[in-house]
Amino acid sequence: MRSKPEFVRYLIKRYRYWELFLHHQQYPYVGRCYAWWKDRHQGEGERLPPWRLPSRAFDELNYTIAQHVALAHGKLGYRPSIYGDEYRLNICLHANEPVHNYHLHYHFIPRTLRPIQIPVLGVRCIDPQNDKNYKTSFEETAELGRQRRFFEKEENKLKIRDIMAEAFA
Repeated sequence: MRSKPEFVRYLIKRYRYWELFLHHQQYPYVGRCYAWWKDRHQGEGERLPPWRLPSRAFDELNYTIAQHVALAHGKLGYRPSIYGDEYRLNICLHANEPVHNYHLHYHFIPRTLRPIQIPVLGVRCIDPQNDKNYKTSFEETAELGRQRRFFEKEENKLKIRDIMAEAFA
């Protein structure tokens, strides 16, 4: 299963074993992205458990890509640090979605305890449930509604992709 054409526009960077994409839904987690397994010799990741990954691919994901994502989040205005309370990077494994034919991929979700200003976009962002799973439902406030409308615009998503890609140049 190759990357779907409608998502190719969100490609941030290609690696040896993975492709990093901006997630099409940037609300409420600005900078959310995912690494898509691309090895053509392993059934392209369908139903591939993570313990079957070659160690080099696992290292690339955890040491190279995760570090690149944190650097890219820094370009957006997050303050990455080892144990900083302003920024935490959640990494979630997914290989359980029929819509992706159970393809192995990892989501990188930036989380914050306090609202942050993203200067390059001129917008303030709030993690509405910083102490819960990122998929937990939440009540949308007026400020969150403004944030959602901003990040629903395609040009703003592409701007985020470009800012993150610049971090790897």
